[in-house]
Amino acid sequence: MPVGGDQSWKEHVKILVVFANPRGTNALRLGEEDRTIQECIRRSKNRDRLTLTIRHAVTIDDVRRALLDDDYHVVHFSGHGTGTGLAFESSSGMLYVPPREALAGLLADFSPPIECLILNACYSMSQGQFTSLGVPYSVAMEGPISDDAAIIFAGGFYDSLGAGKDIEFSFRQGIAALRLAGHTDSTVPHLLKKNAITVLEPSAPIQNGQPGSLNRSIPSGHRTLVLGIGLDVSGSMEQKIATSLNRSETRLQGFASAFERSISRTRDFVQATPDDLKSSAFVFAYAFGMRSGSVCDLLSLVKAAEGIISEAEIEQLKDQYAREIKQRYSRDSGIGGLESLARSYGFGGFVDSVKQGIRTDAEAEVQNRIMAEVQRRLSDRLRAIGETTMTLNEVANIWKSDSASWNNAEVLVFGDTPMCAALKKAVERFKSEINRHISADPISVFLLVSDGEPTDGDPVPLARELRDLGVTIISCYITDHDLLAIRTLVNKPDPTWPRGAQVMFDLASEVLDDSFFAHSLLRSGWSISKQSKAFLQANHSAILEELVGMATSPVETGYQLLPKGR
Repeated sequence: MPVGGDQSWKEHVKILVVFANPRGTNALRLGEEDRTIQECIRRSKNRDRLTLTIRHAVTIDDVRRALLDDDYHVVHFSGHGTGTGLAFESSSGMLYVPPREALAGLLADFSPPIECLILNACYSMSQGQFTSLGVPYSVAMEGPISDDAAIIFAGGFYDSLGAGKDIEFSFRQGIAALRLAGHTDSTVPHLLKKNAITVLEPSAPIQNGQPGSLNRSIPSGHRTLVLGIGLDVSGSMEQKIATSLNRSETRLQGFASAFERSISRTRDFVQATPDDLKSSAFVFAYAFGMRSGSVCDLLSLVKAAEGIISEAEIEQLKDQYAREIKQRYSRDSGIGGLESLARSYGFGGFVDSVKQGIRTDAEAEVQNRIMAEVQRRLSDRLRAIGETTMTLNEVANIWKSDSASWNNAEVLVFGDTPMCAALKKAVERFKSEINRHISADPISVFLLVSDGEPTDGDPVPLARELRDLGVTIISCYITDHDLLAIRTLVNKPDPTWPRGAQVMFDLASEVLDDSFFAHSLLRSGWSISKQSKAFLQANHSAILEELVGMATSPVETGYQLLPKGR
């Protein structure tokens, strides 16, 4: 390829431009960029030597098929970019970010003929670093880029390409257009060459027609999340909730299953994130509504309940208690020699019912005595363990919804709804955890899940105290009612809501439009009103799963945060 900008690059250049603006992401001026590129080609002196193909609302499969249909020399992507890749549309129009290495490999397979890749999207440097290994030239953005800047750069680049200039010269013309429009060097794209993770610095002095080069690293996106959970385990959580597989699950089991799926997915996402972008998460949890003690450390309870009693031990206790009860009944409560006399007078049915009643009472006593033994062991272990804070990976490893731990723990749960007691614990715990991670300036989130009204006072002042600490409160009211506004965040309560739902709404924080939490729900197809509260109503385990994803969204670096503009 010629180096000088005054030489014709190719006899014929084929250009593929693809646009993506998935539902739930900020609206972009892609139509204006489309018109700008077409106008640059139409008015150029070499328009007959340029073939332009444009595709809108593209999925990654659309791109793959387009590359198979023709031999393109320039591939131009315009849309949203994230710290982990480019944002395409899914088959349903939602956001999908393909793995960077997979996209780089796809483009490398088509190079040649591809000689230049333009990534007109925020934070596309991370993808550009990968694609530059397989494509001669990649144009990428290190940080946010506004709609205006993206359109102006495209205009300058394609004006030059249409004049017969080569890639490097056309890149500099795009930069020149930005500077002439008053944009600073901090907002301009960078040019990367194949087989060298280097950036041709546009602001460096130009010598012999070549920009100088300077190594650049992707800015760190490391975040620390402190996630607290307040889970209602009162008696009403024994009621059923709908699930995707139509299984019969209690509300408590439904949350446990949804939490397991969501936390495992987030753990896998974080583990797959490059080290310089990887975030940290520390999790603690309280269960409120215990039969004794009202509130306990939930992660400690899960740990304590694991292996607390084996099936063999249960069978041994059954045999032991059954023998003791049989001896007592035969001594104190049996009908002894009266049985044969009663039967001889035709009272055999009465005798059988008495004996059946004795057996039923005995079985109930055996069960209660075994539960009391489990409860004693759990209480002893909980005192020994104390409070537990875990990393995201540790929680994902220990939290198994089908574990015997949940059955073992049932002897302590399904009591009242002491929400205020749980919030008091959360306030003190957040003070401690925030202070422990103060140097990391942590993002603090409290996920509150309940299906009833507090039974121990007004929780609103305690929620205010949490928010004053900088904690975002996400509040979920579990219900079995049909919901008119499914997957919707609202900014005011509905007067027809139950009292418990209205209380939970009052506890929630406001959701900012550009927050991690908003983008997490938007990706899942939610609607969000202006100044909405982080209050959700859930009558299905799928909603609970999206709820947990919302709470953990700050650690999914670069995936949720899609800045305004691009």
